[in-house]
Amino acid sequence: MKRICFAALSLALLSGAAAQFSAVPLPSAEGKTKYPLVLKTPFGTTTLKTGPRRVAVVGSIHDLEAALALGVTPVVSTARAWPWHDENGAKKIALRLEEGEDGQPFEKIAAAKPDVILAATDYDLANNYKRLSQIAPVVALTSYKGEPSDADWKDVIRLHGRVFDLAGRAENRIAEFDRNIAALAARHPEYKGKTVSMLLNYGPKWGLVLLNHKGSATEQLLSRLGFKPHPNAGVTDEDGGVKPEQFGRLNADAIVLAEFGTRPGEKVNSHEWLRQFPLFTSLPAMKQGKVVRIAPTADNSLPIAWSLRSPNILSMNWTLRLLEDKLRVFRK
Repeated sequence: MKRICFAALSLALLSGAAAQFSAVPLPSAEGKTKYPLVLKTPFGTTTLKTGPRRVAVVGSIHDLEAALALGVTPVVSTARAWPWHDENGAKKIALRLEEGEDGQPFEKIAAAKPDVILAATDYDLANNYKRLSQIAPVVALTSYKGEPSDADWKDVIRLHGRVFDLAGRAENRIAEFDRNIAALAARHPEYKGKTVSMLLNYGPKWGLVLLNHKGSATEQLLSRLGFKPHPNAGVTDEDGGVKPEQFGRLNADAIVLAEFGTRPGEKVNSHEWLRQFPLFTSLPAMKQGKVVRIAPTADNSLPIAWSLRSPNILSMNWTLRLLEDKLRVFRK
């Protein structure tokens, strides 16, 4: 009797696990991709015999966003989901994991039984490719100009469009990206010719960052909205970091300031830390009240920091809504 009960319990557990990792149906294929599809990458050659149905995401947010933008919901993902992901189906991902200090959770990824792994933007793809390929075919770009995690999102969504036979949908999402930026610029001619400092305040440990520093994705976005480049965009380091002695050069027609709260190991929160510098508090925009603050979320994260630095169709839609609200300062 005990054996029968144990067998029944085991069957129930297995059924539950199978249900937990059930795949969400994918959009209808367009009939453009021919299988088997062979992808030659710097790390190895991948062959997809048929269109995938059970998807794992092991790359950065670009892989996750590309999949969700195409209407593809993974069964498992190790990429962090931000608000714009949850708005576009990420809550339906059966298994949401996090990469640990020891790297990707390979065993848990394998347990979801994926038939493809999207890893084009995995920062450690050179080391992970072989082991991931033992689980399922690994999708990566044919070439990289720099690190995989820095790959252009348009290249990534086009690649995934081929993989899932959704190339037309991929191009439509890219066109939508451009249309949405142009539409916001058209709605707000008051942006034209103005300057803005998009600042990210990490607090005493990591300091202050000018997100629209020279050559940045944020500078390019603001330019498309009609803003002029920041006059002192070149005073930062390559990541936008600004030294305290340069705070006095951050003035603009308006300041958008995203600030973390008190971060681990720090005794003062970022807001209080920054106000200790007269070079910052005496900026004309600060004195005139031309400053808009973006507060952290309940878990002390700042989604805007990710969305501006890693633009994509999903993050951009979310970012444009936020910016349109925050940039009301230019309508006064």
